[in-house]
Amino acid sequence: GTIANTEAAGTPGATTCMNCHLGGTFNPTTTIDIKNSAGTSVTTVQSDSVYDVSVTIVAASGTPGAYGFQAIFLENQNNTNIGTFQNLGTGQTTKTFANGRVAVEHNTPSTSNSFSFKWKAPNVATATTATLYAFAMAVNLNSNGTGDIGDGHTYQVTVQPSLPSGIAQTVSGVEMTLFPNPVV
Repeated sequence: GTIANTEAAGTPGATTCMNCHLGGTFNPTTTIDIKNSAGTSVTTVQSDSVYDVSVTIVAASGTPGAYGFQAIFLENQNNTNIGTFQNLGTGQTTKTFANGRVAVEHNTPSTSNSFSFKWKAPNVATATTATLYAFAMAVNLNSNGTGDIGDGHTYQVTVQPSLPSGIAQTVSGVEMTLFPNPVV
C-alpha cells in the first residue's frame, strides 16, 4: 500500500492489494482476531481500552516466499477512522491516505504469516459499531507481482462508552424489600 500509495484493505470505496499483485495459486484464507487484556476474543469493546489484534493468512497450497497485509478500522456510520493503532510489530508501519484514512501495514515482506498490533478504542459518548478491514497477501517474491494472491476479511465490534468512575452498572432483576413498611 505505501509503495503504491494505495488504500488496499478492501474498505468501502477502495481497492485491494490484488490491484497490483496479480493472482497466484496459494489459495489463502485470512482471519482476524481481537482480544481483550485477558486474552478473550471480543466483539464488544470499551472506550479508551486497548485490544490485541492479529491478522493471519494461511496458504492452502504451495509455499509462499513471504506475506504482507494492510488493515484499516472504520466507524460503520460514516466510514471514517476509529481508534488508533499502537505497538506495531516488527516490519509494520502506519500510512495516512489522501482521504484521511489511516492503515497499519507491512513495510517489508514478512516470513511470518501472522501480523499483530494493538488498537485503542476511541472515547465515545454513545455506542457505535466499527469494522476492521484487513487484506493479507501470500507472495512468491519474484519482484513483479505476478503469482501473488491475497484474501480479505472483516471483523465487526461494538464500541461501548466507558462508565464514569464511581458509578456502578445497573443490575436488573434485583428486588428489594424494606420492613417494616412504612419505614420509621
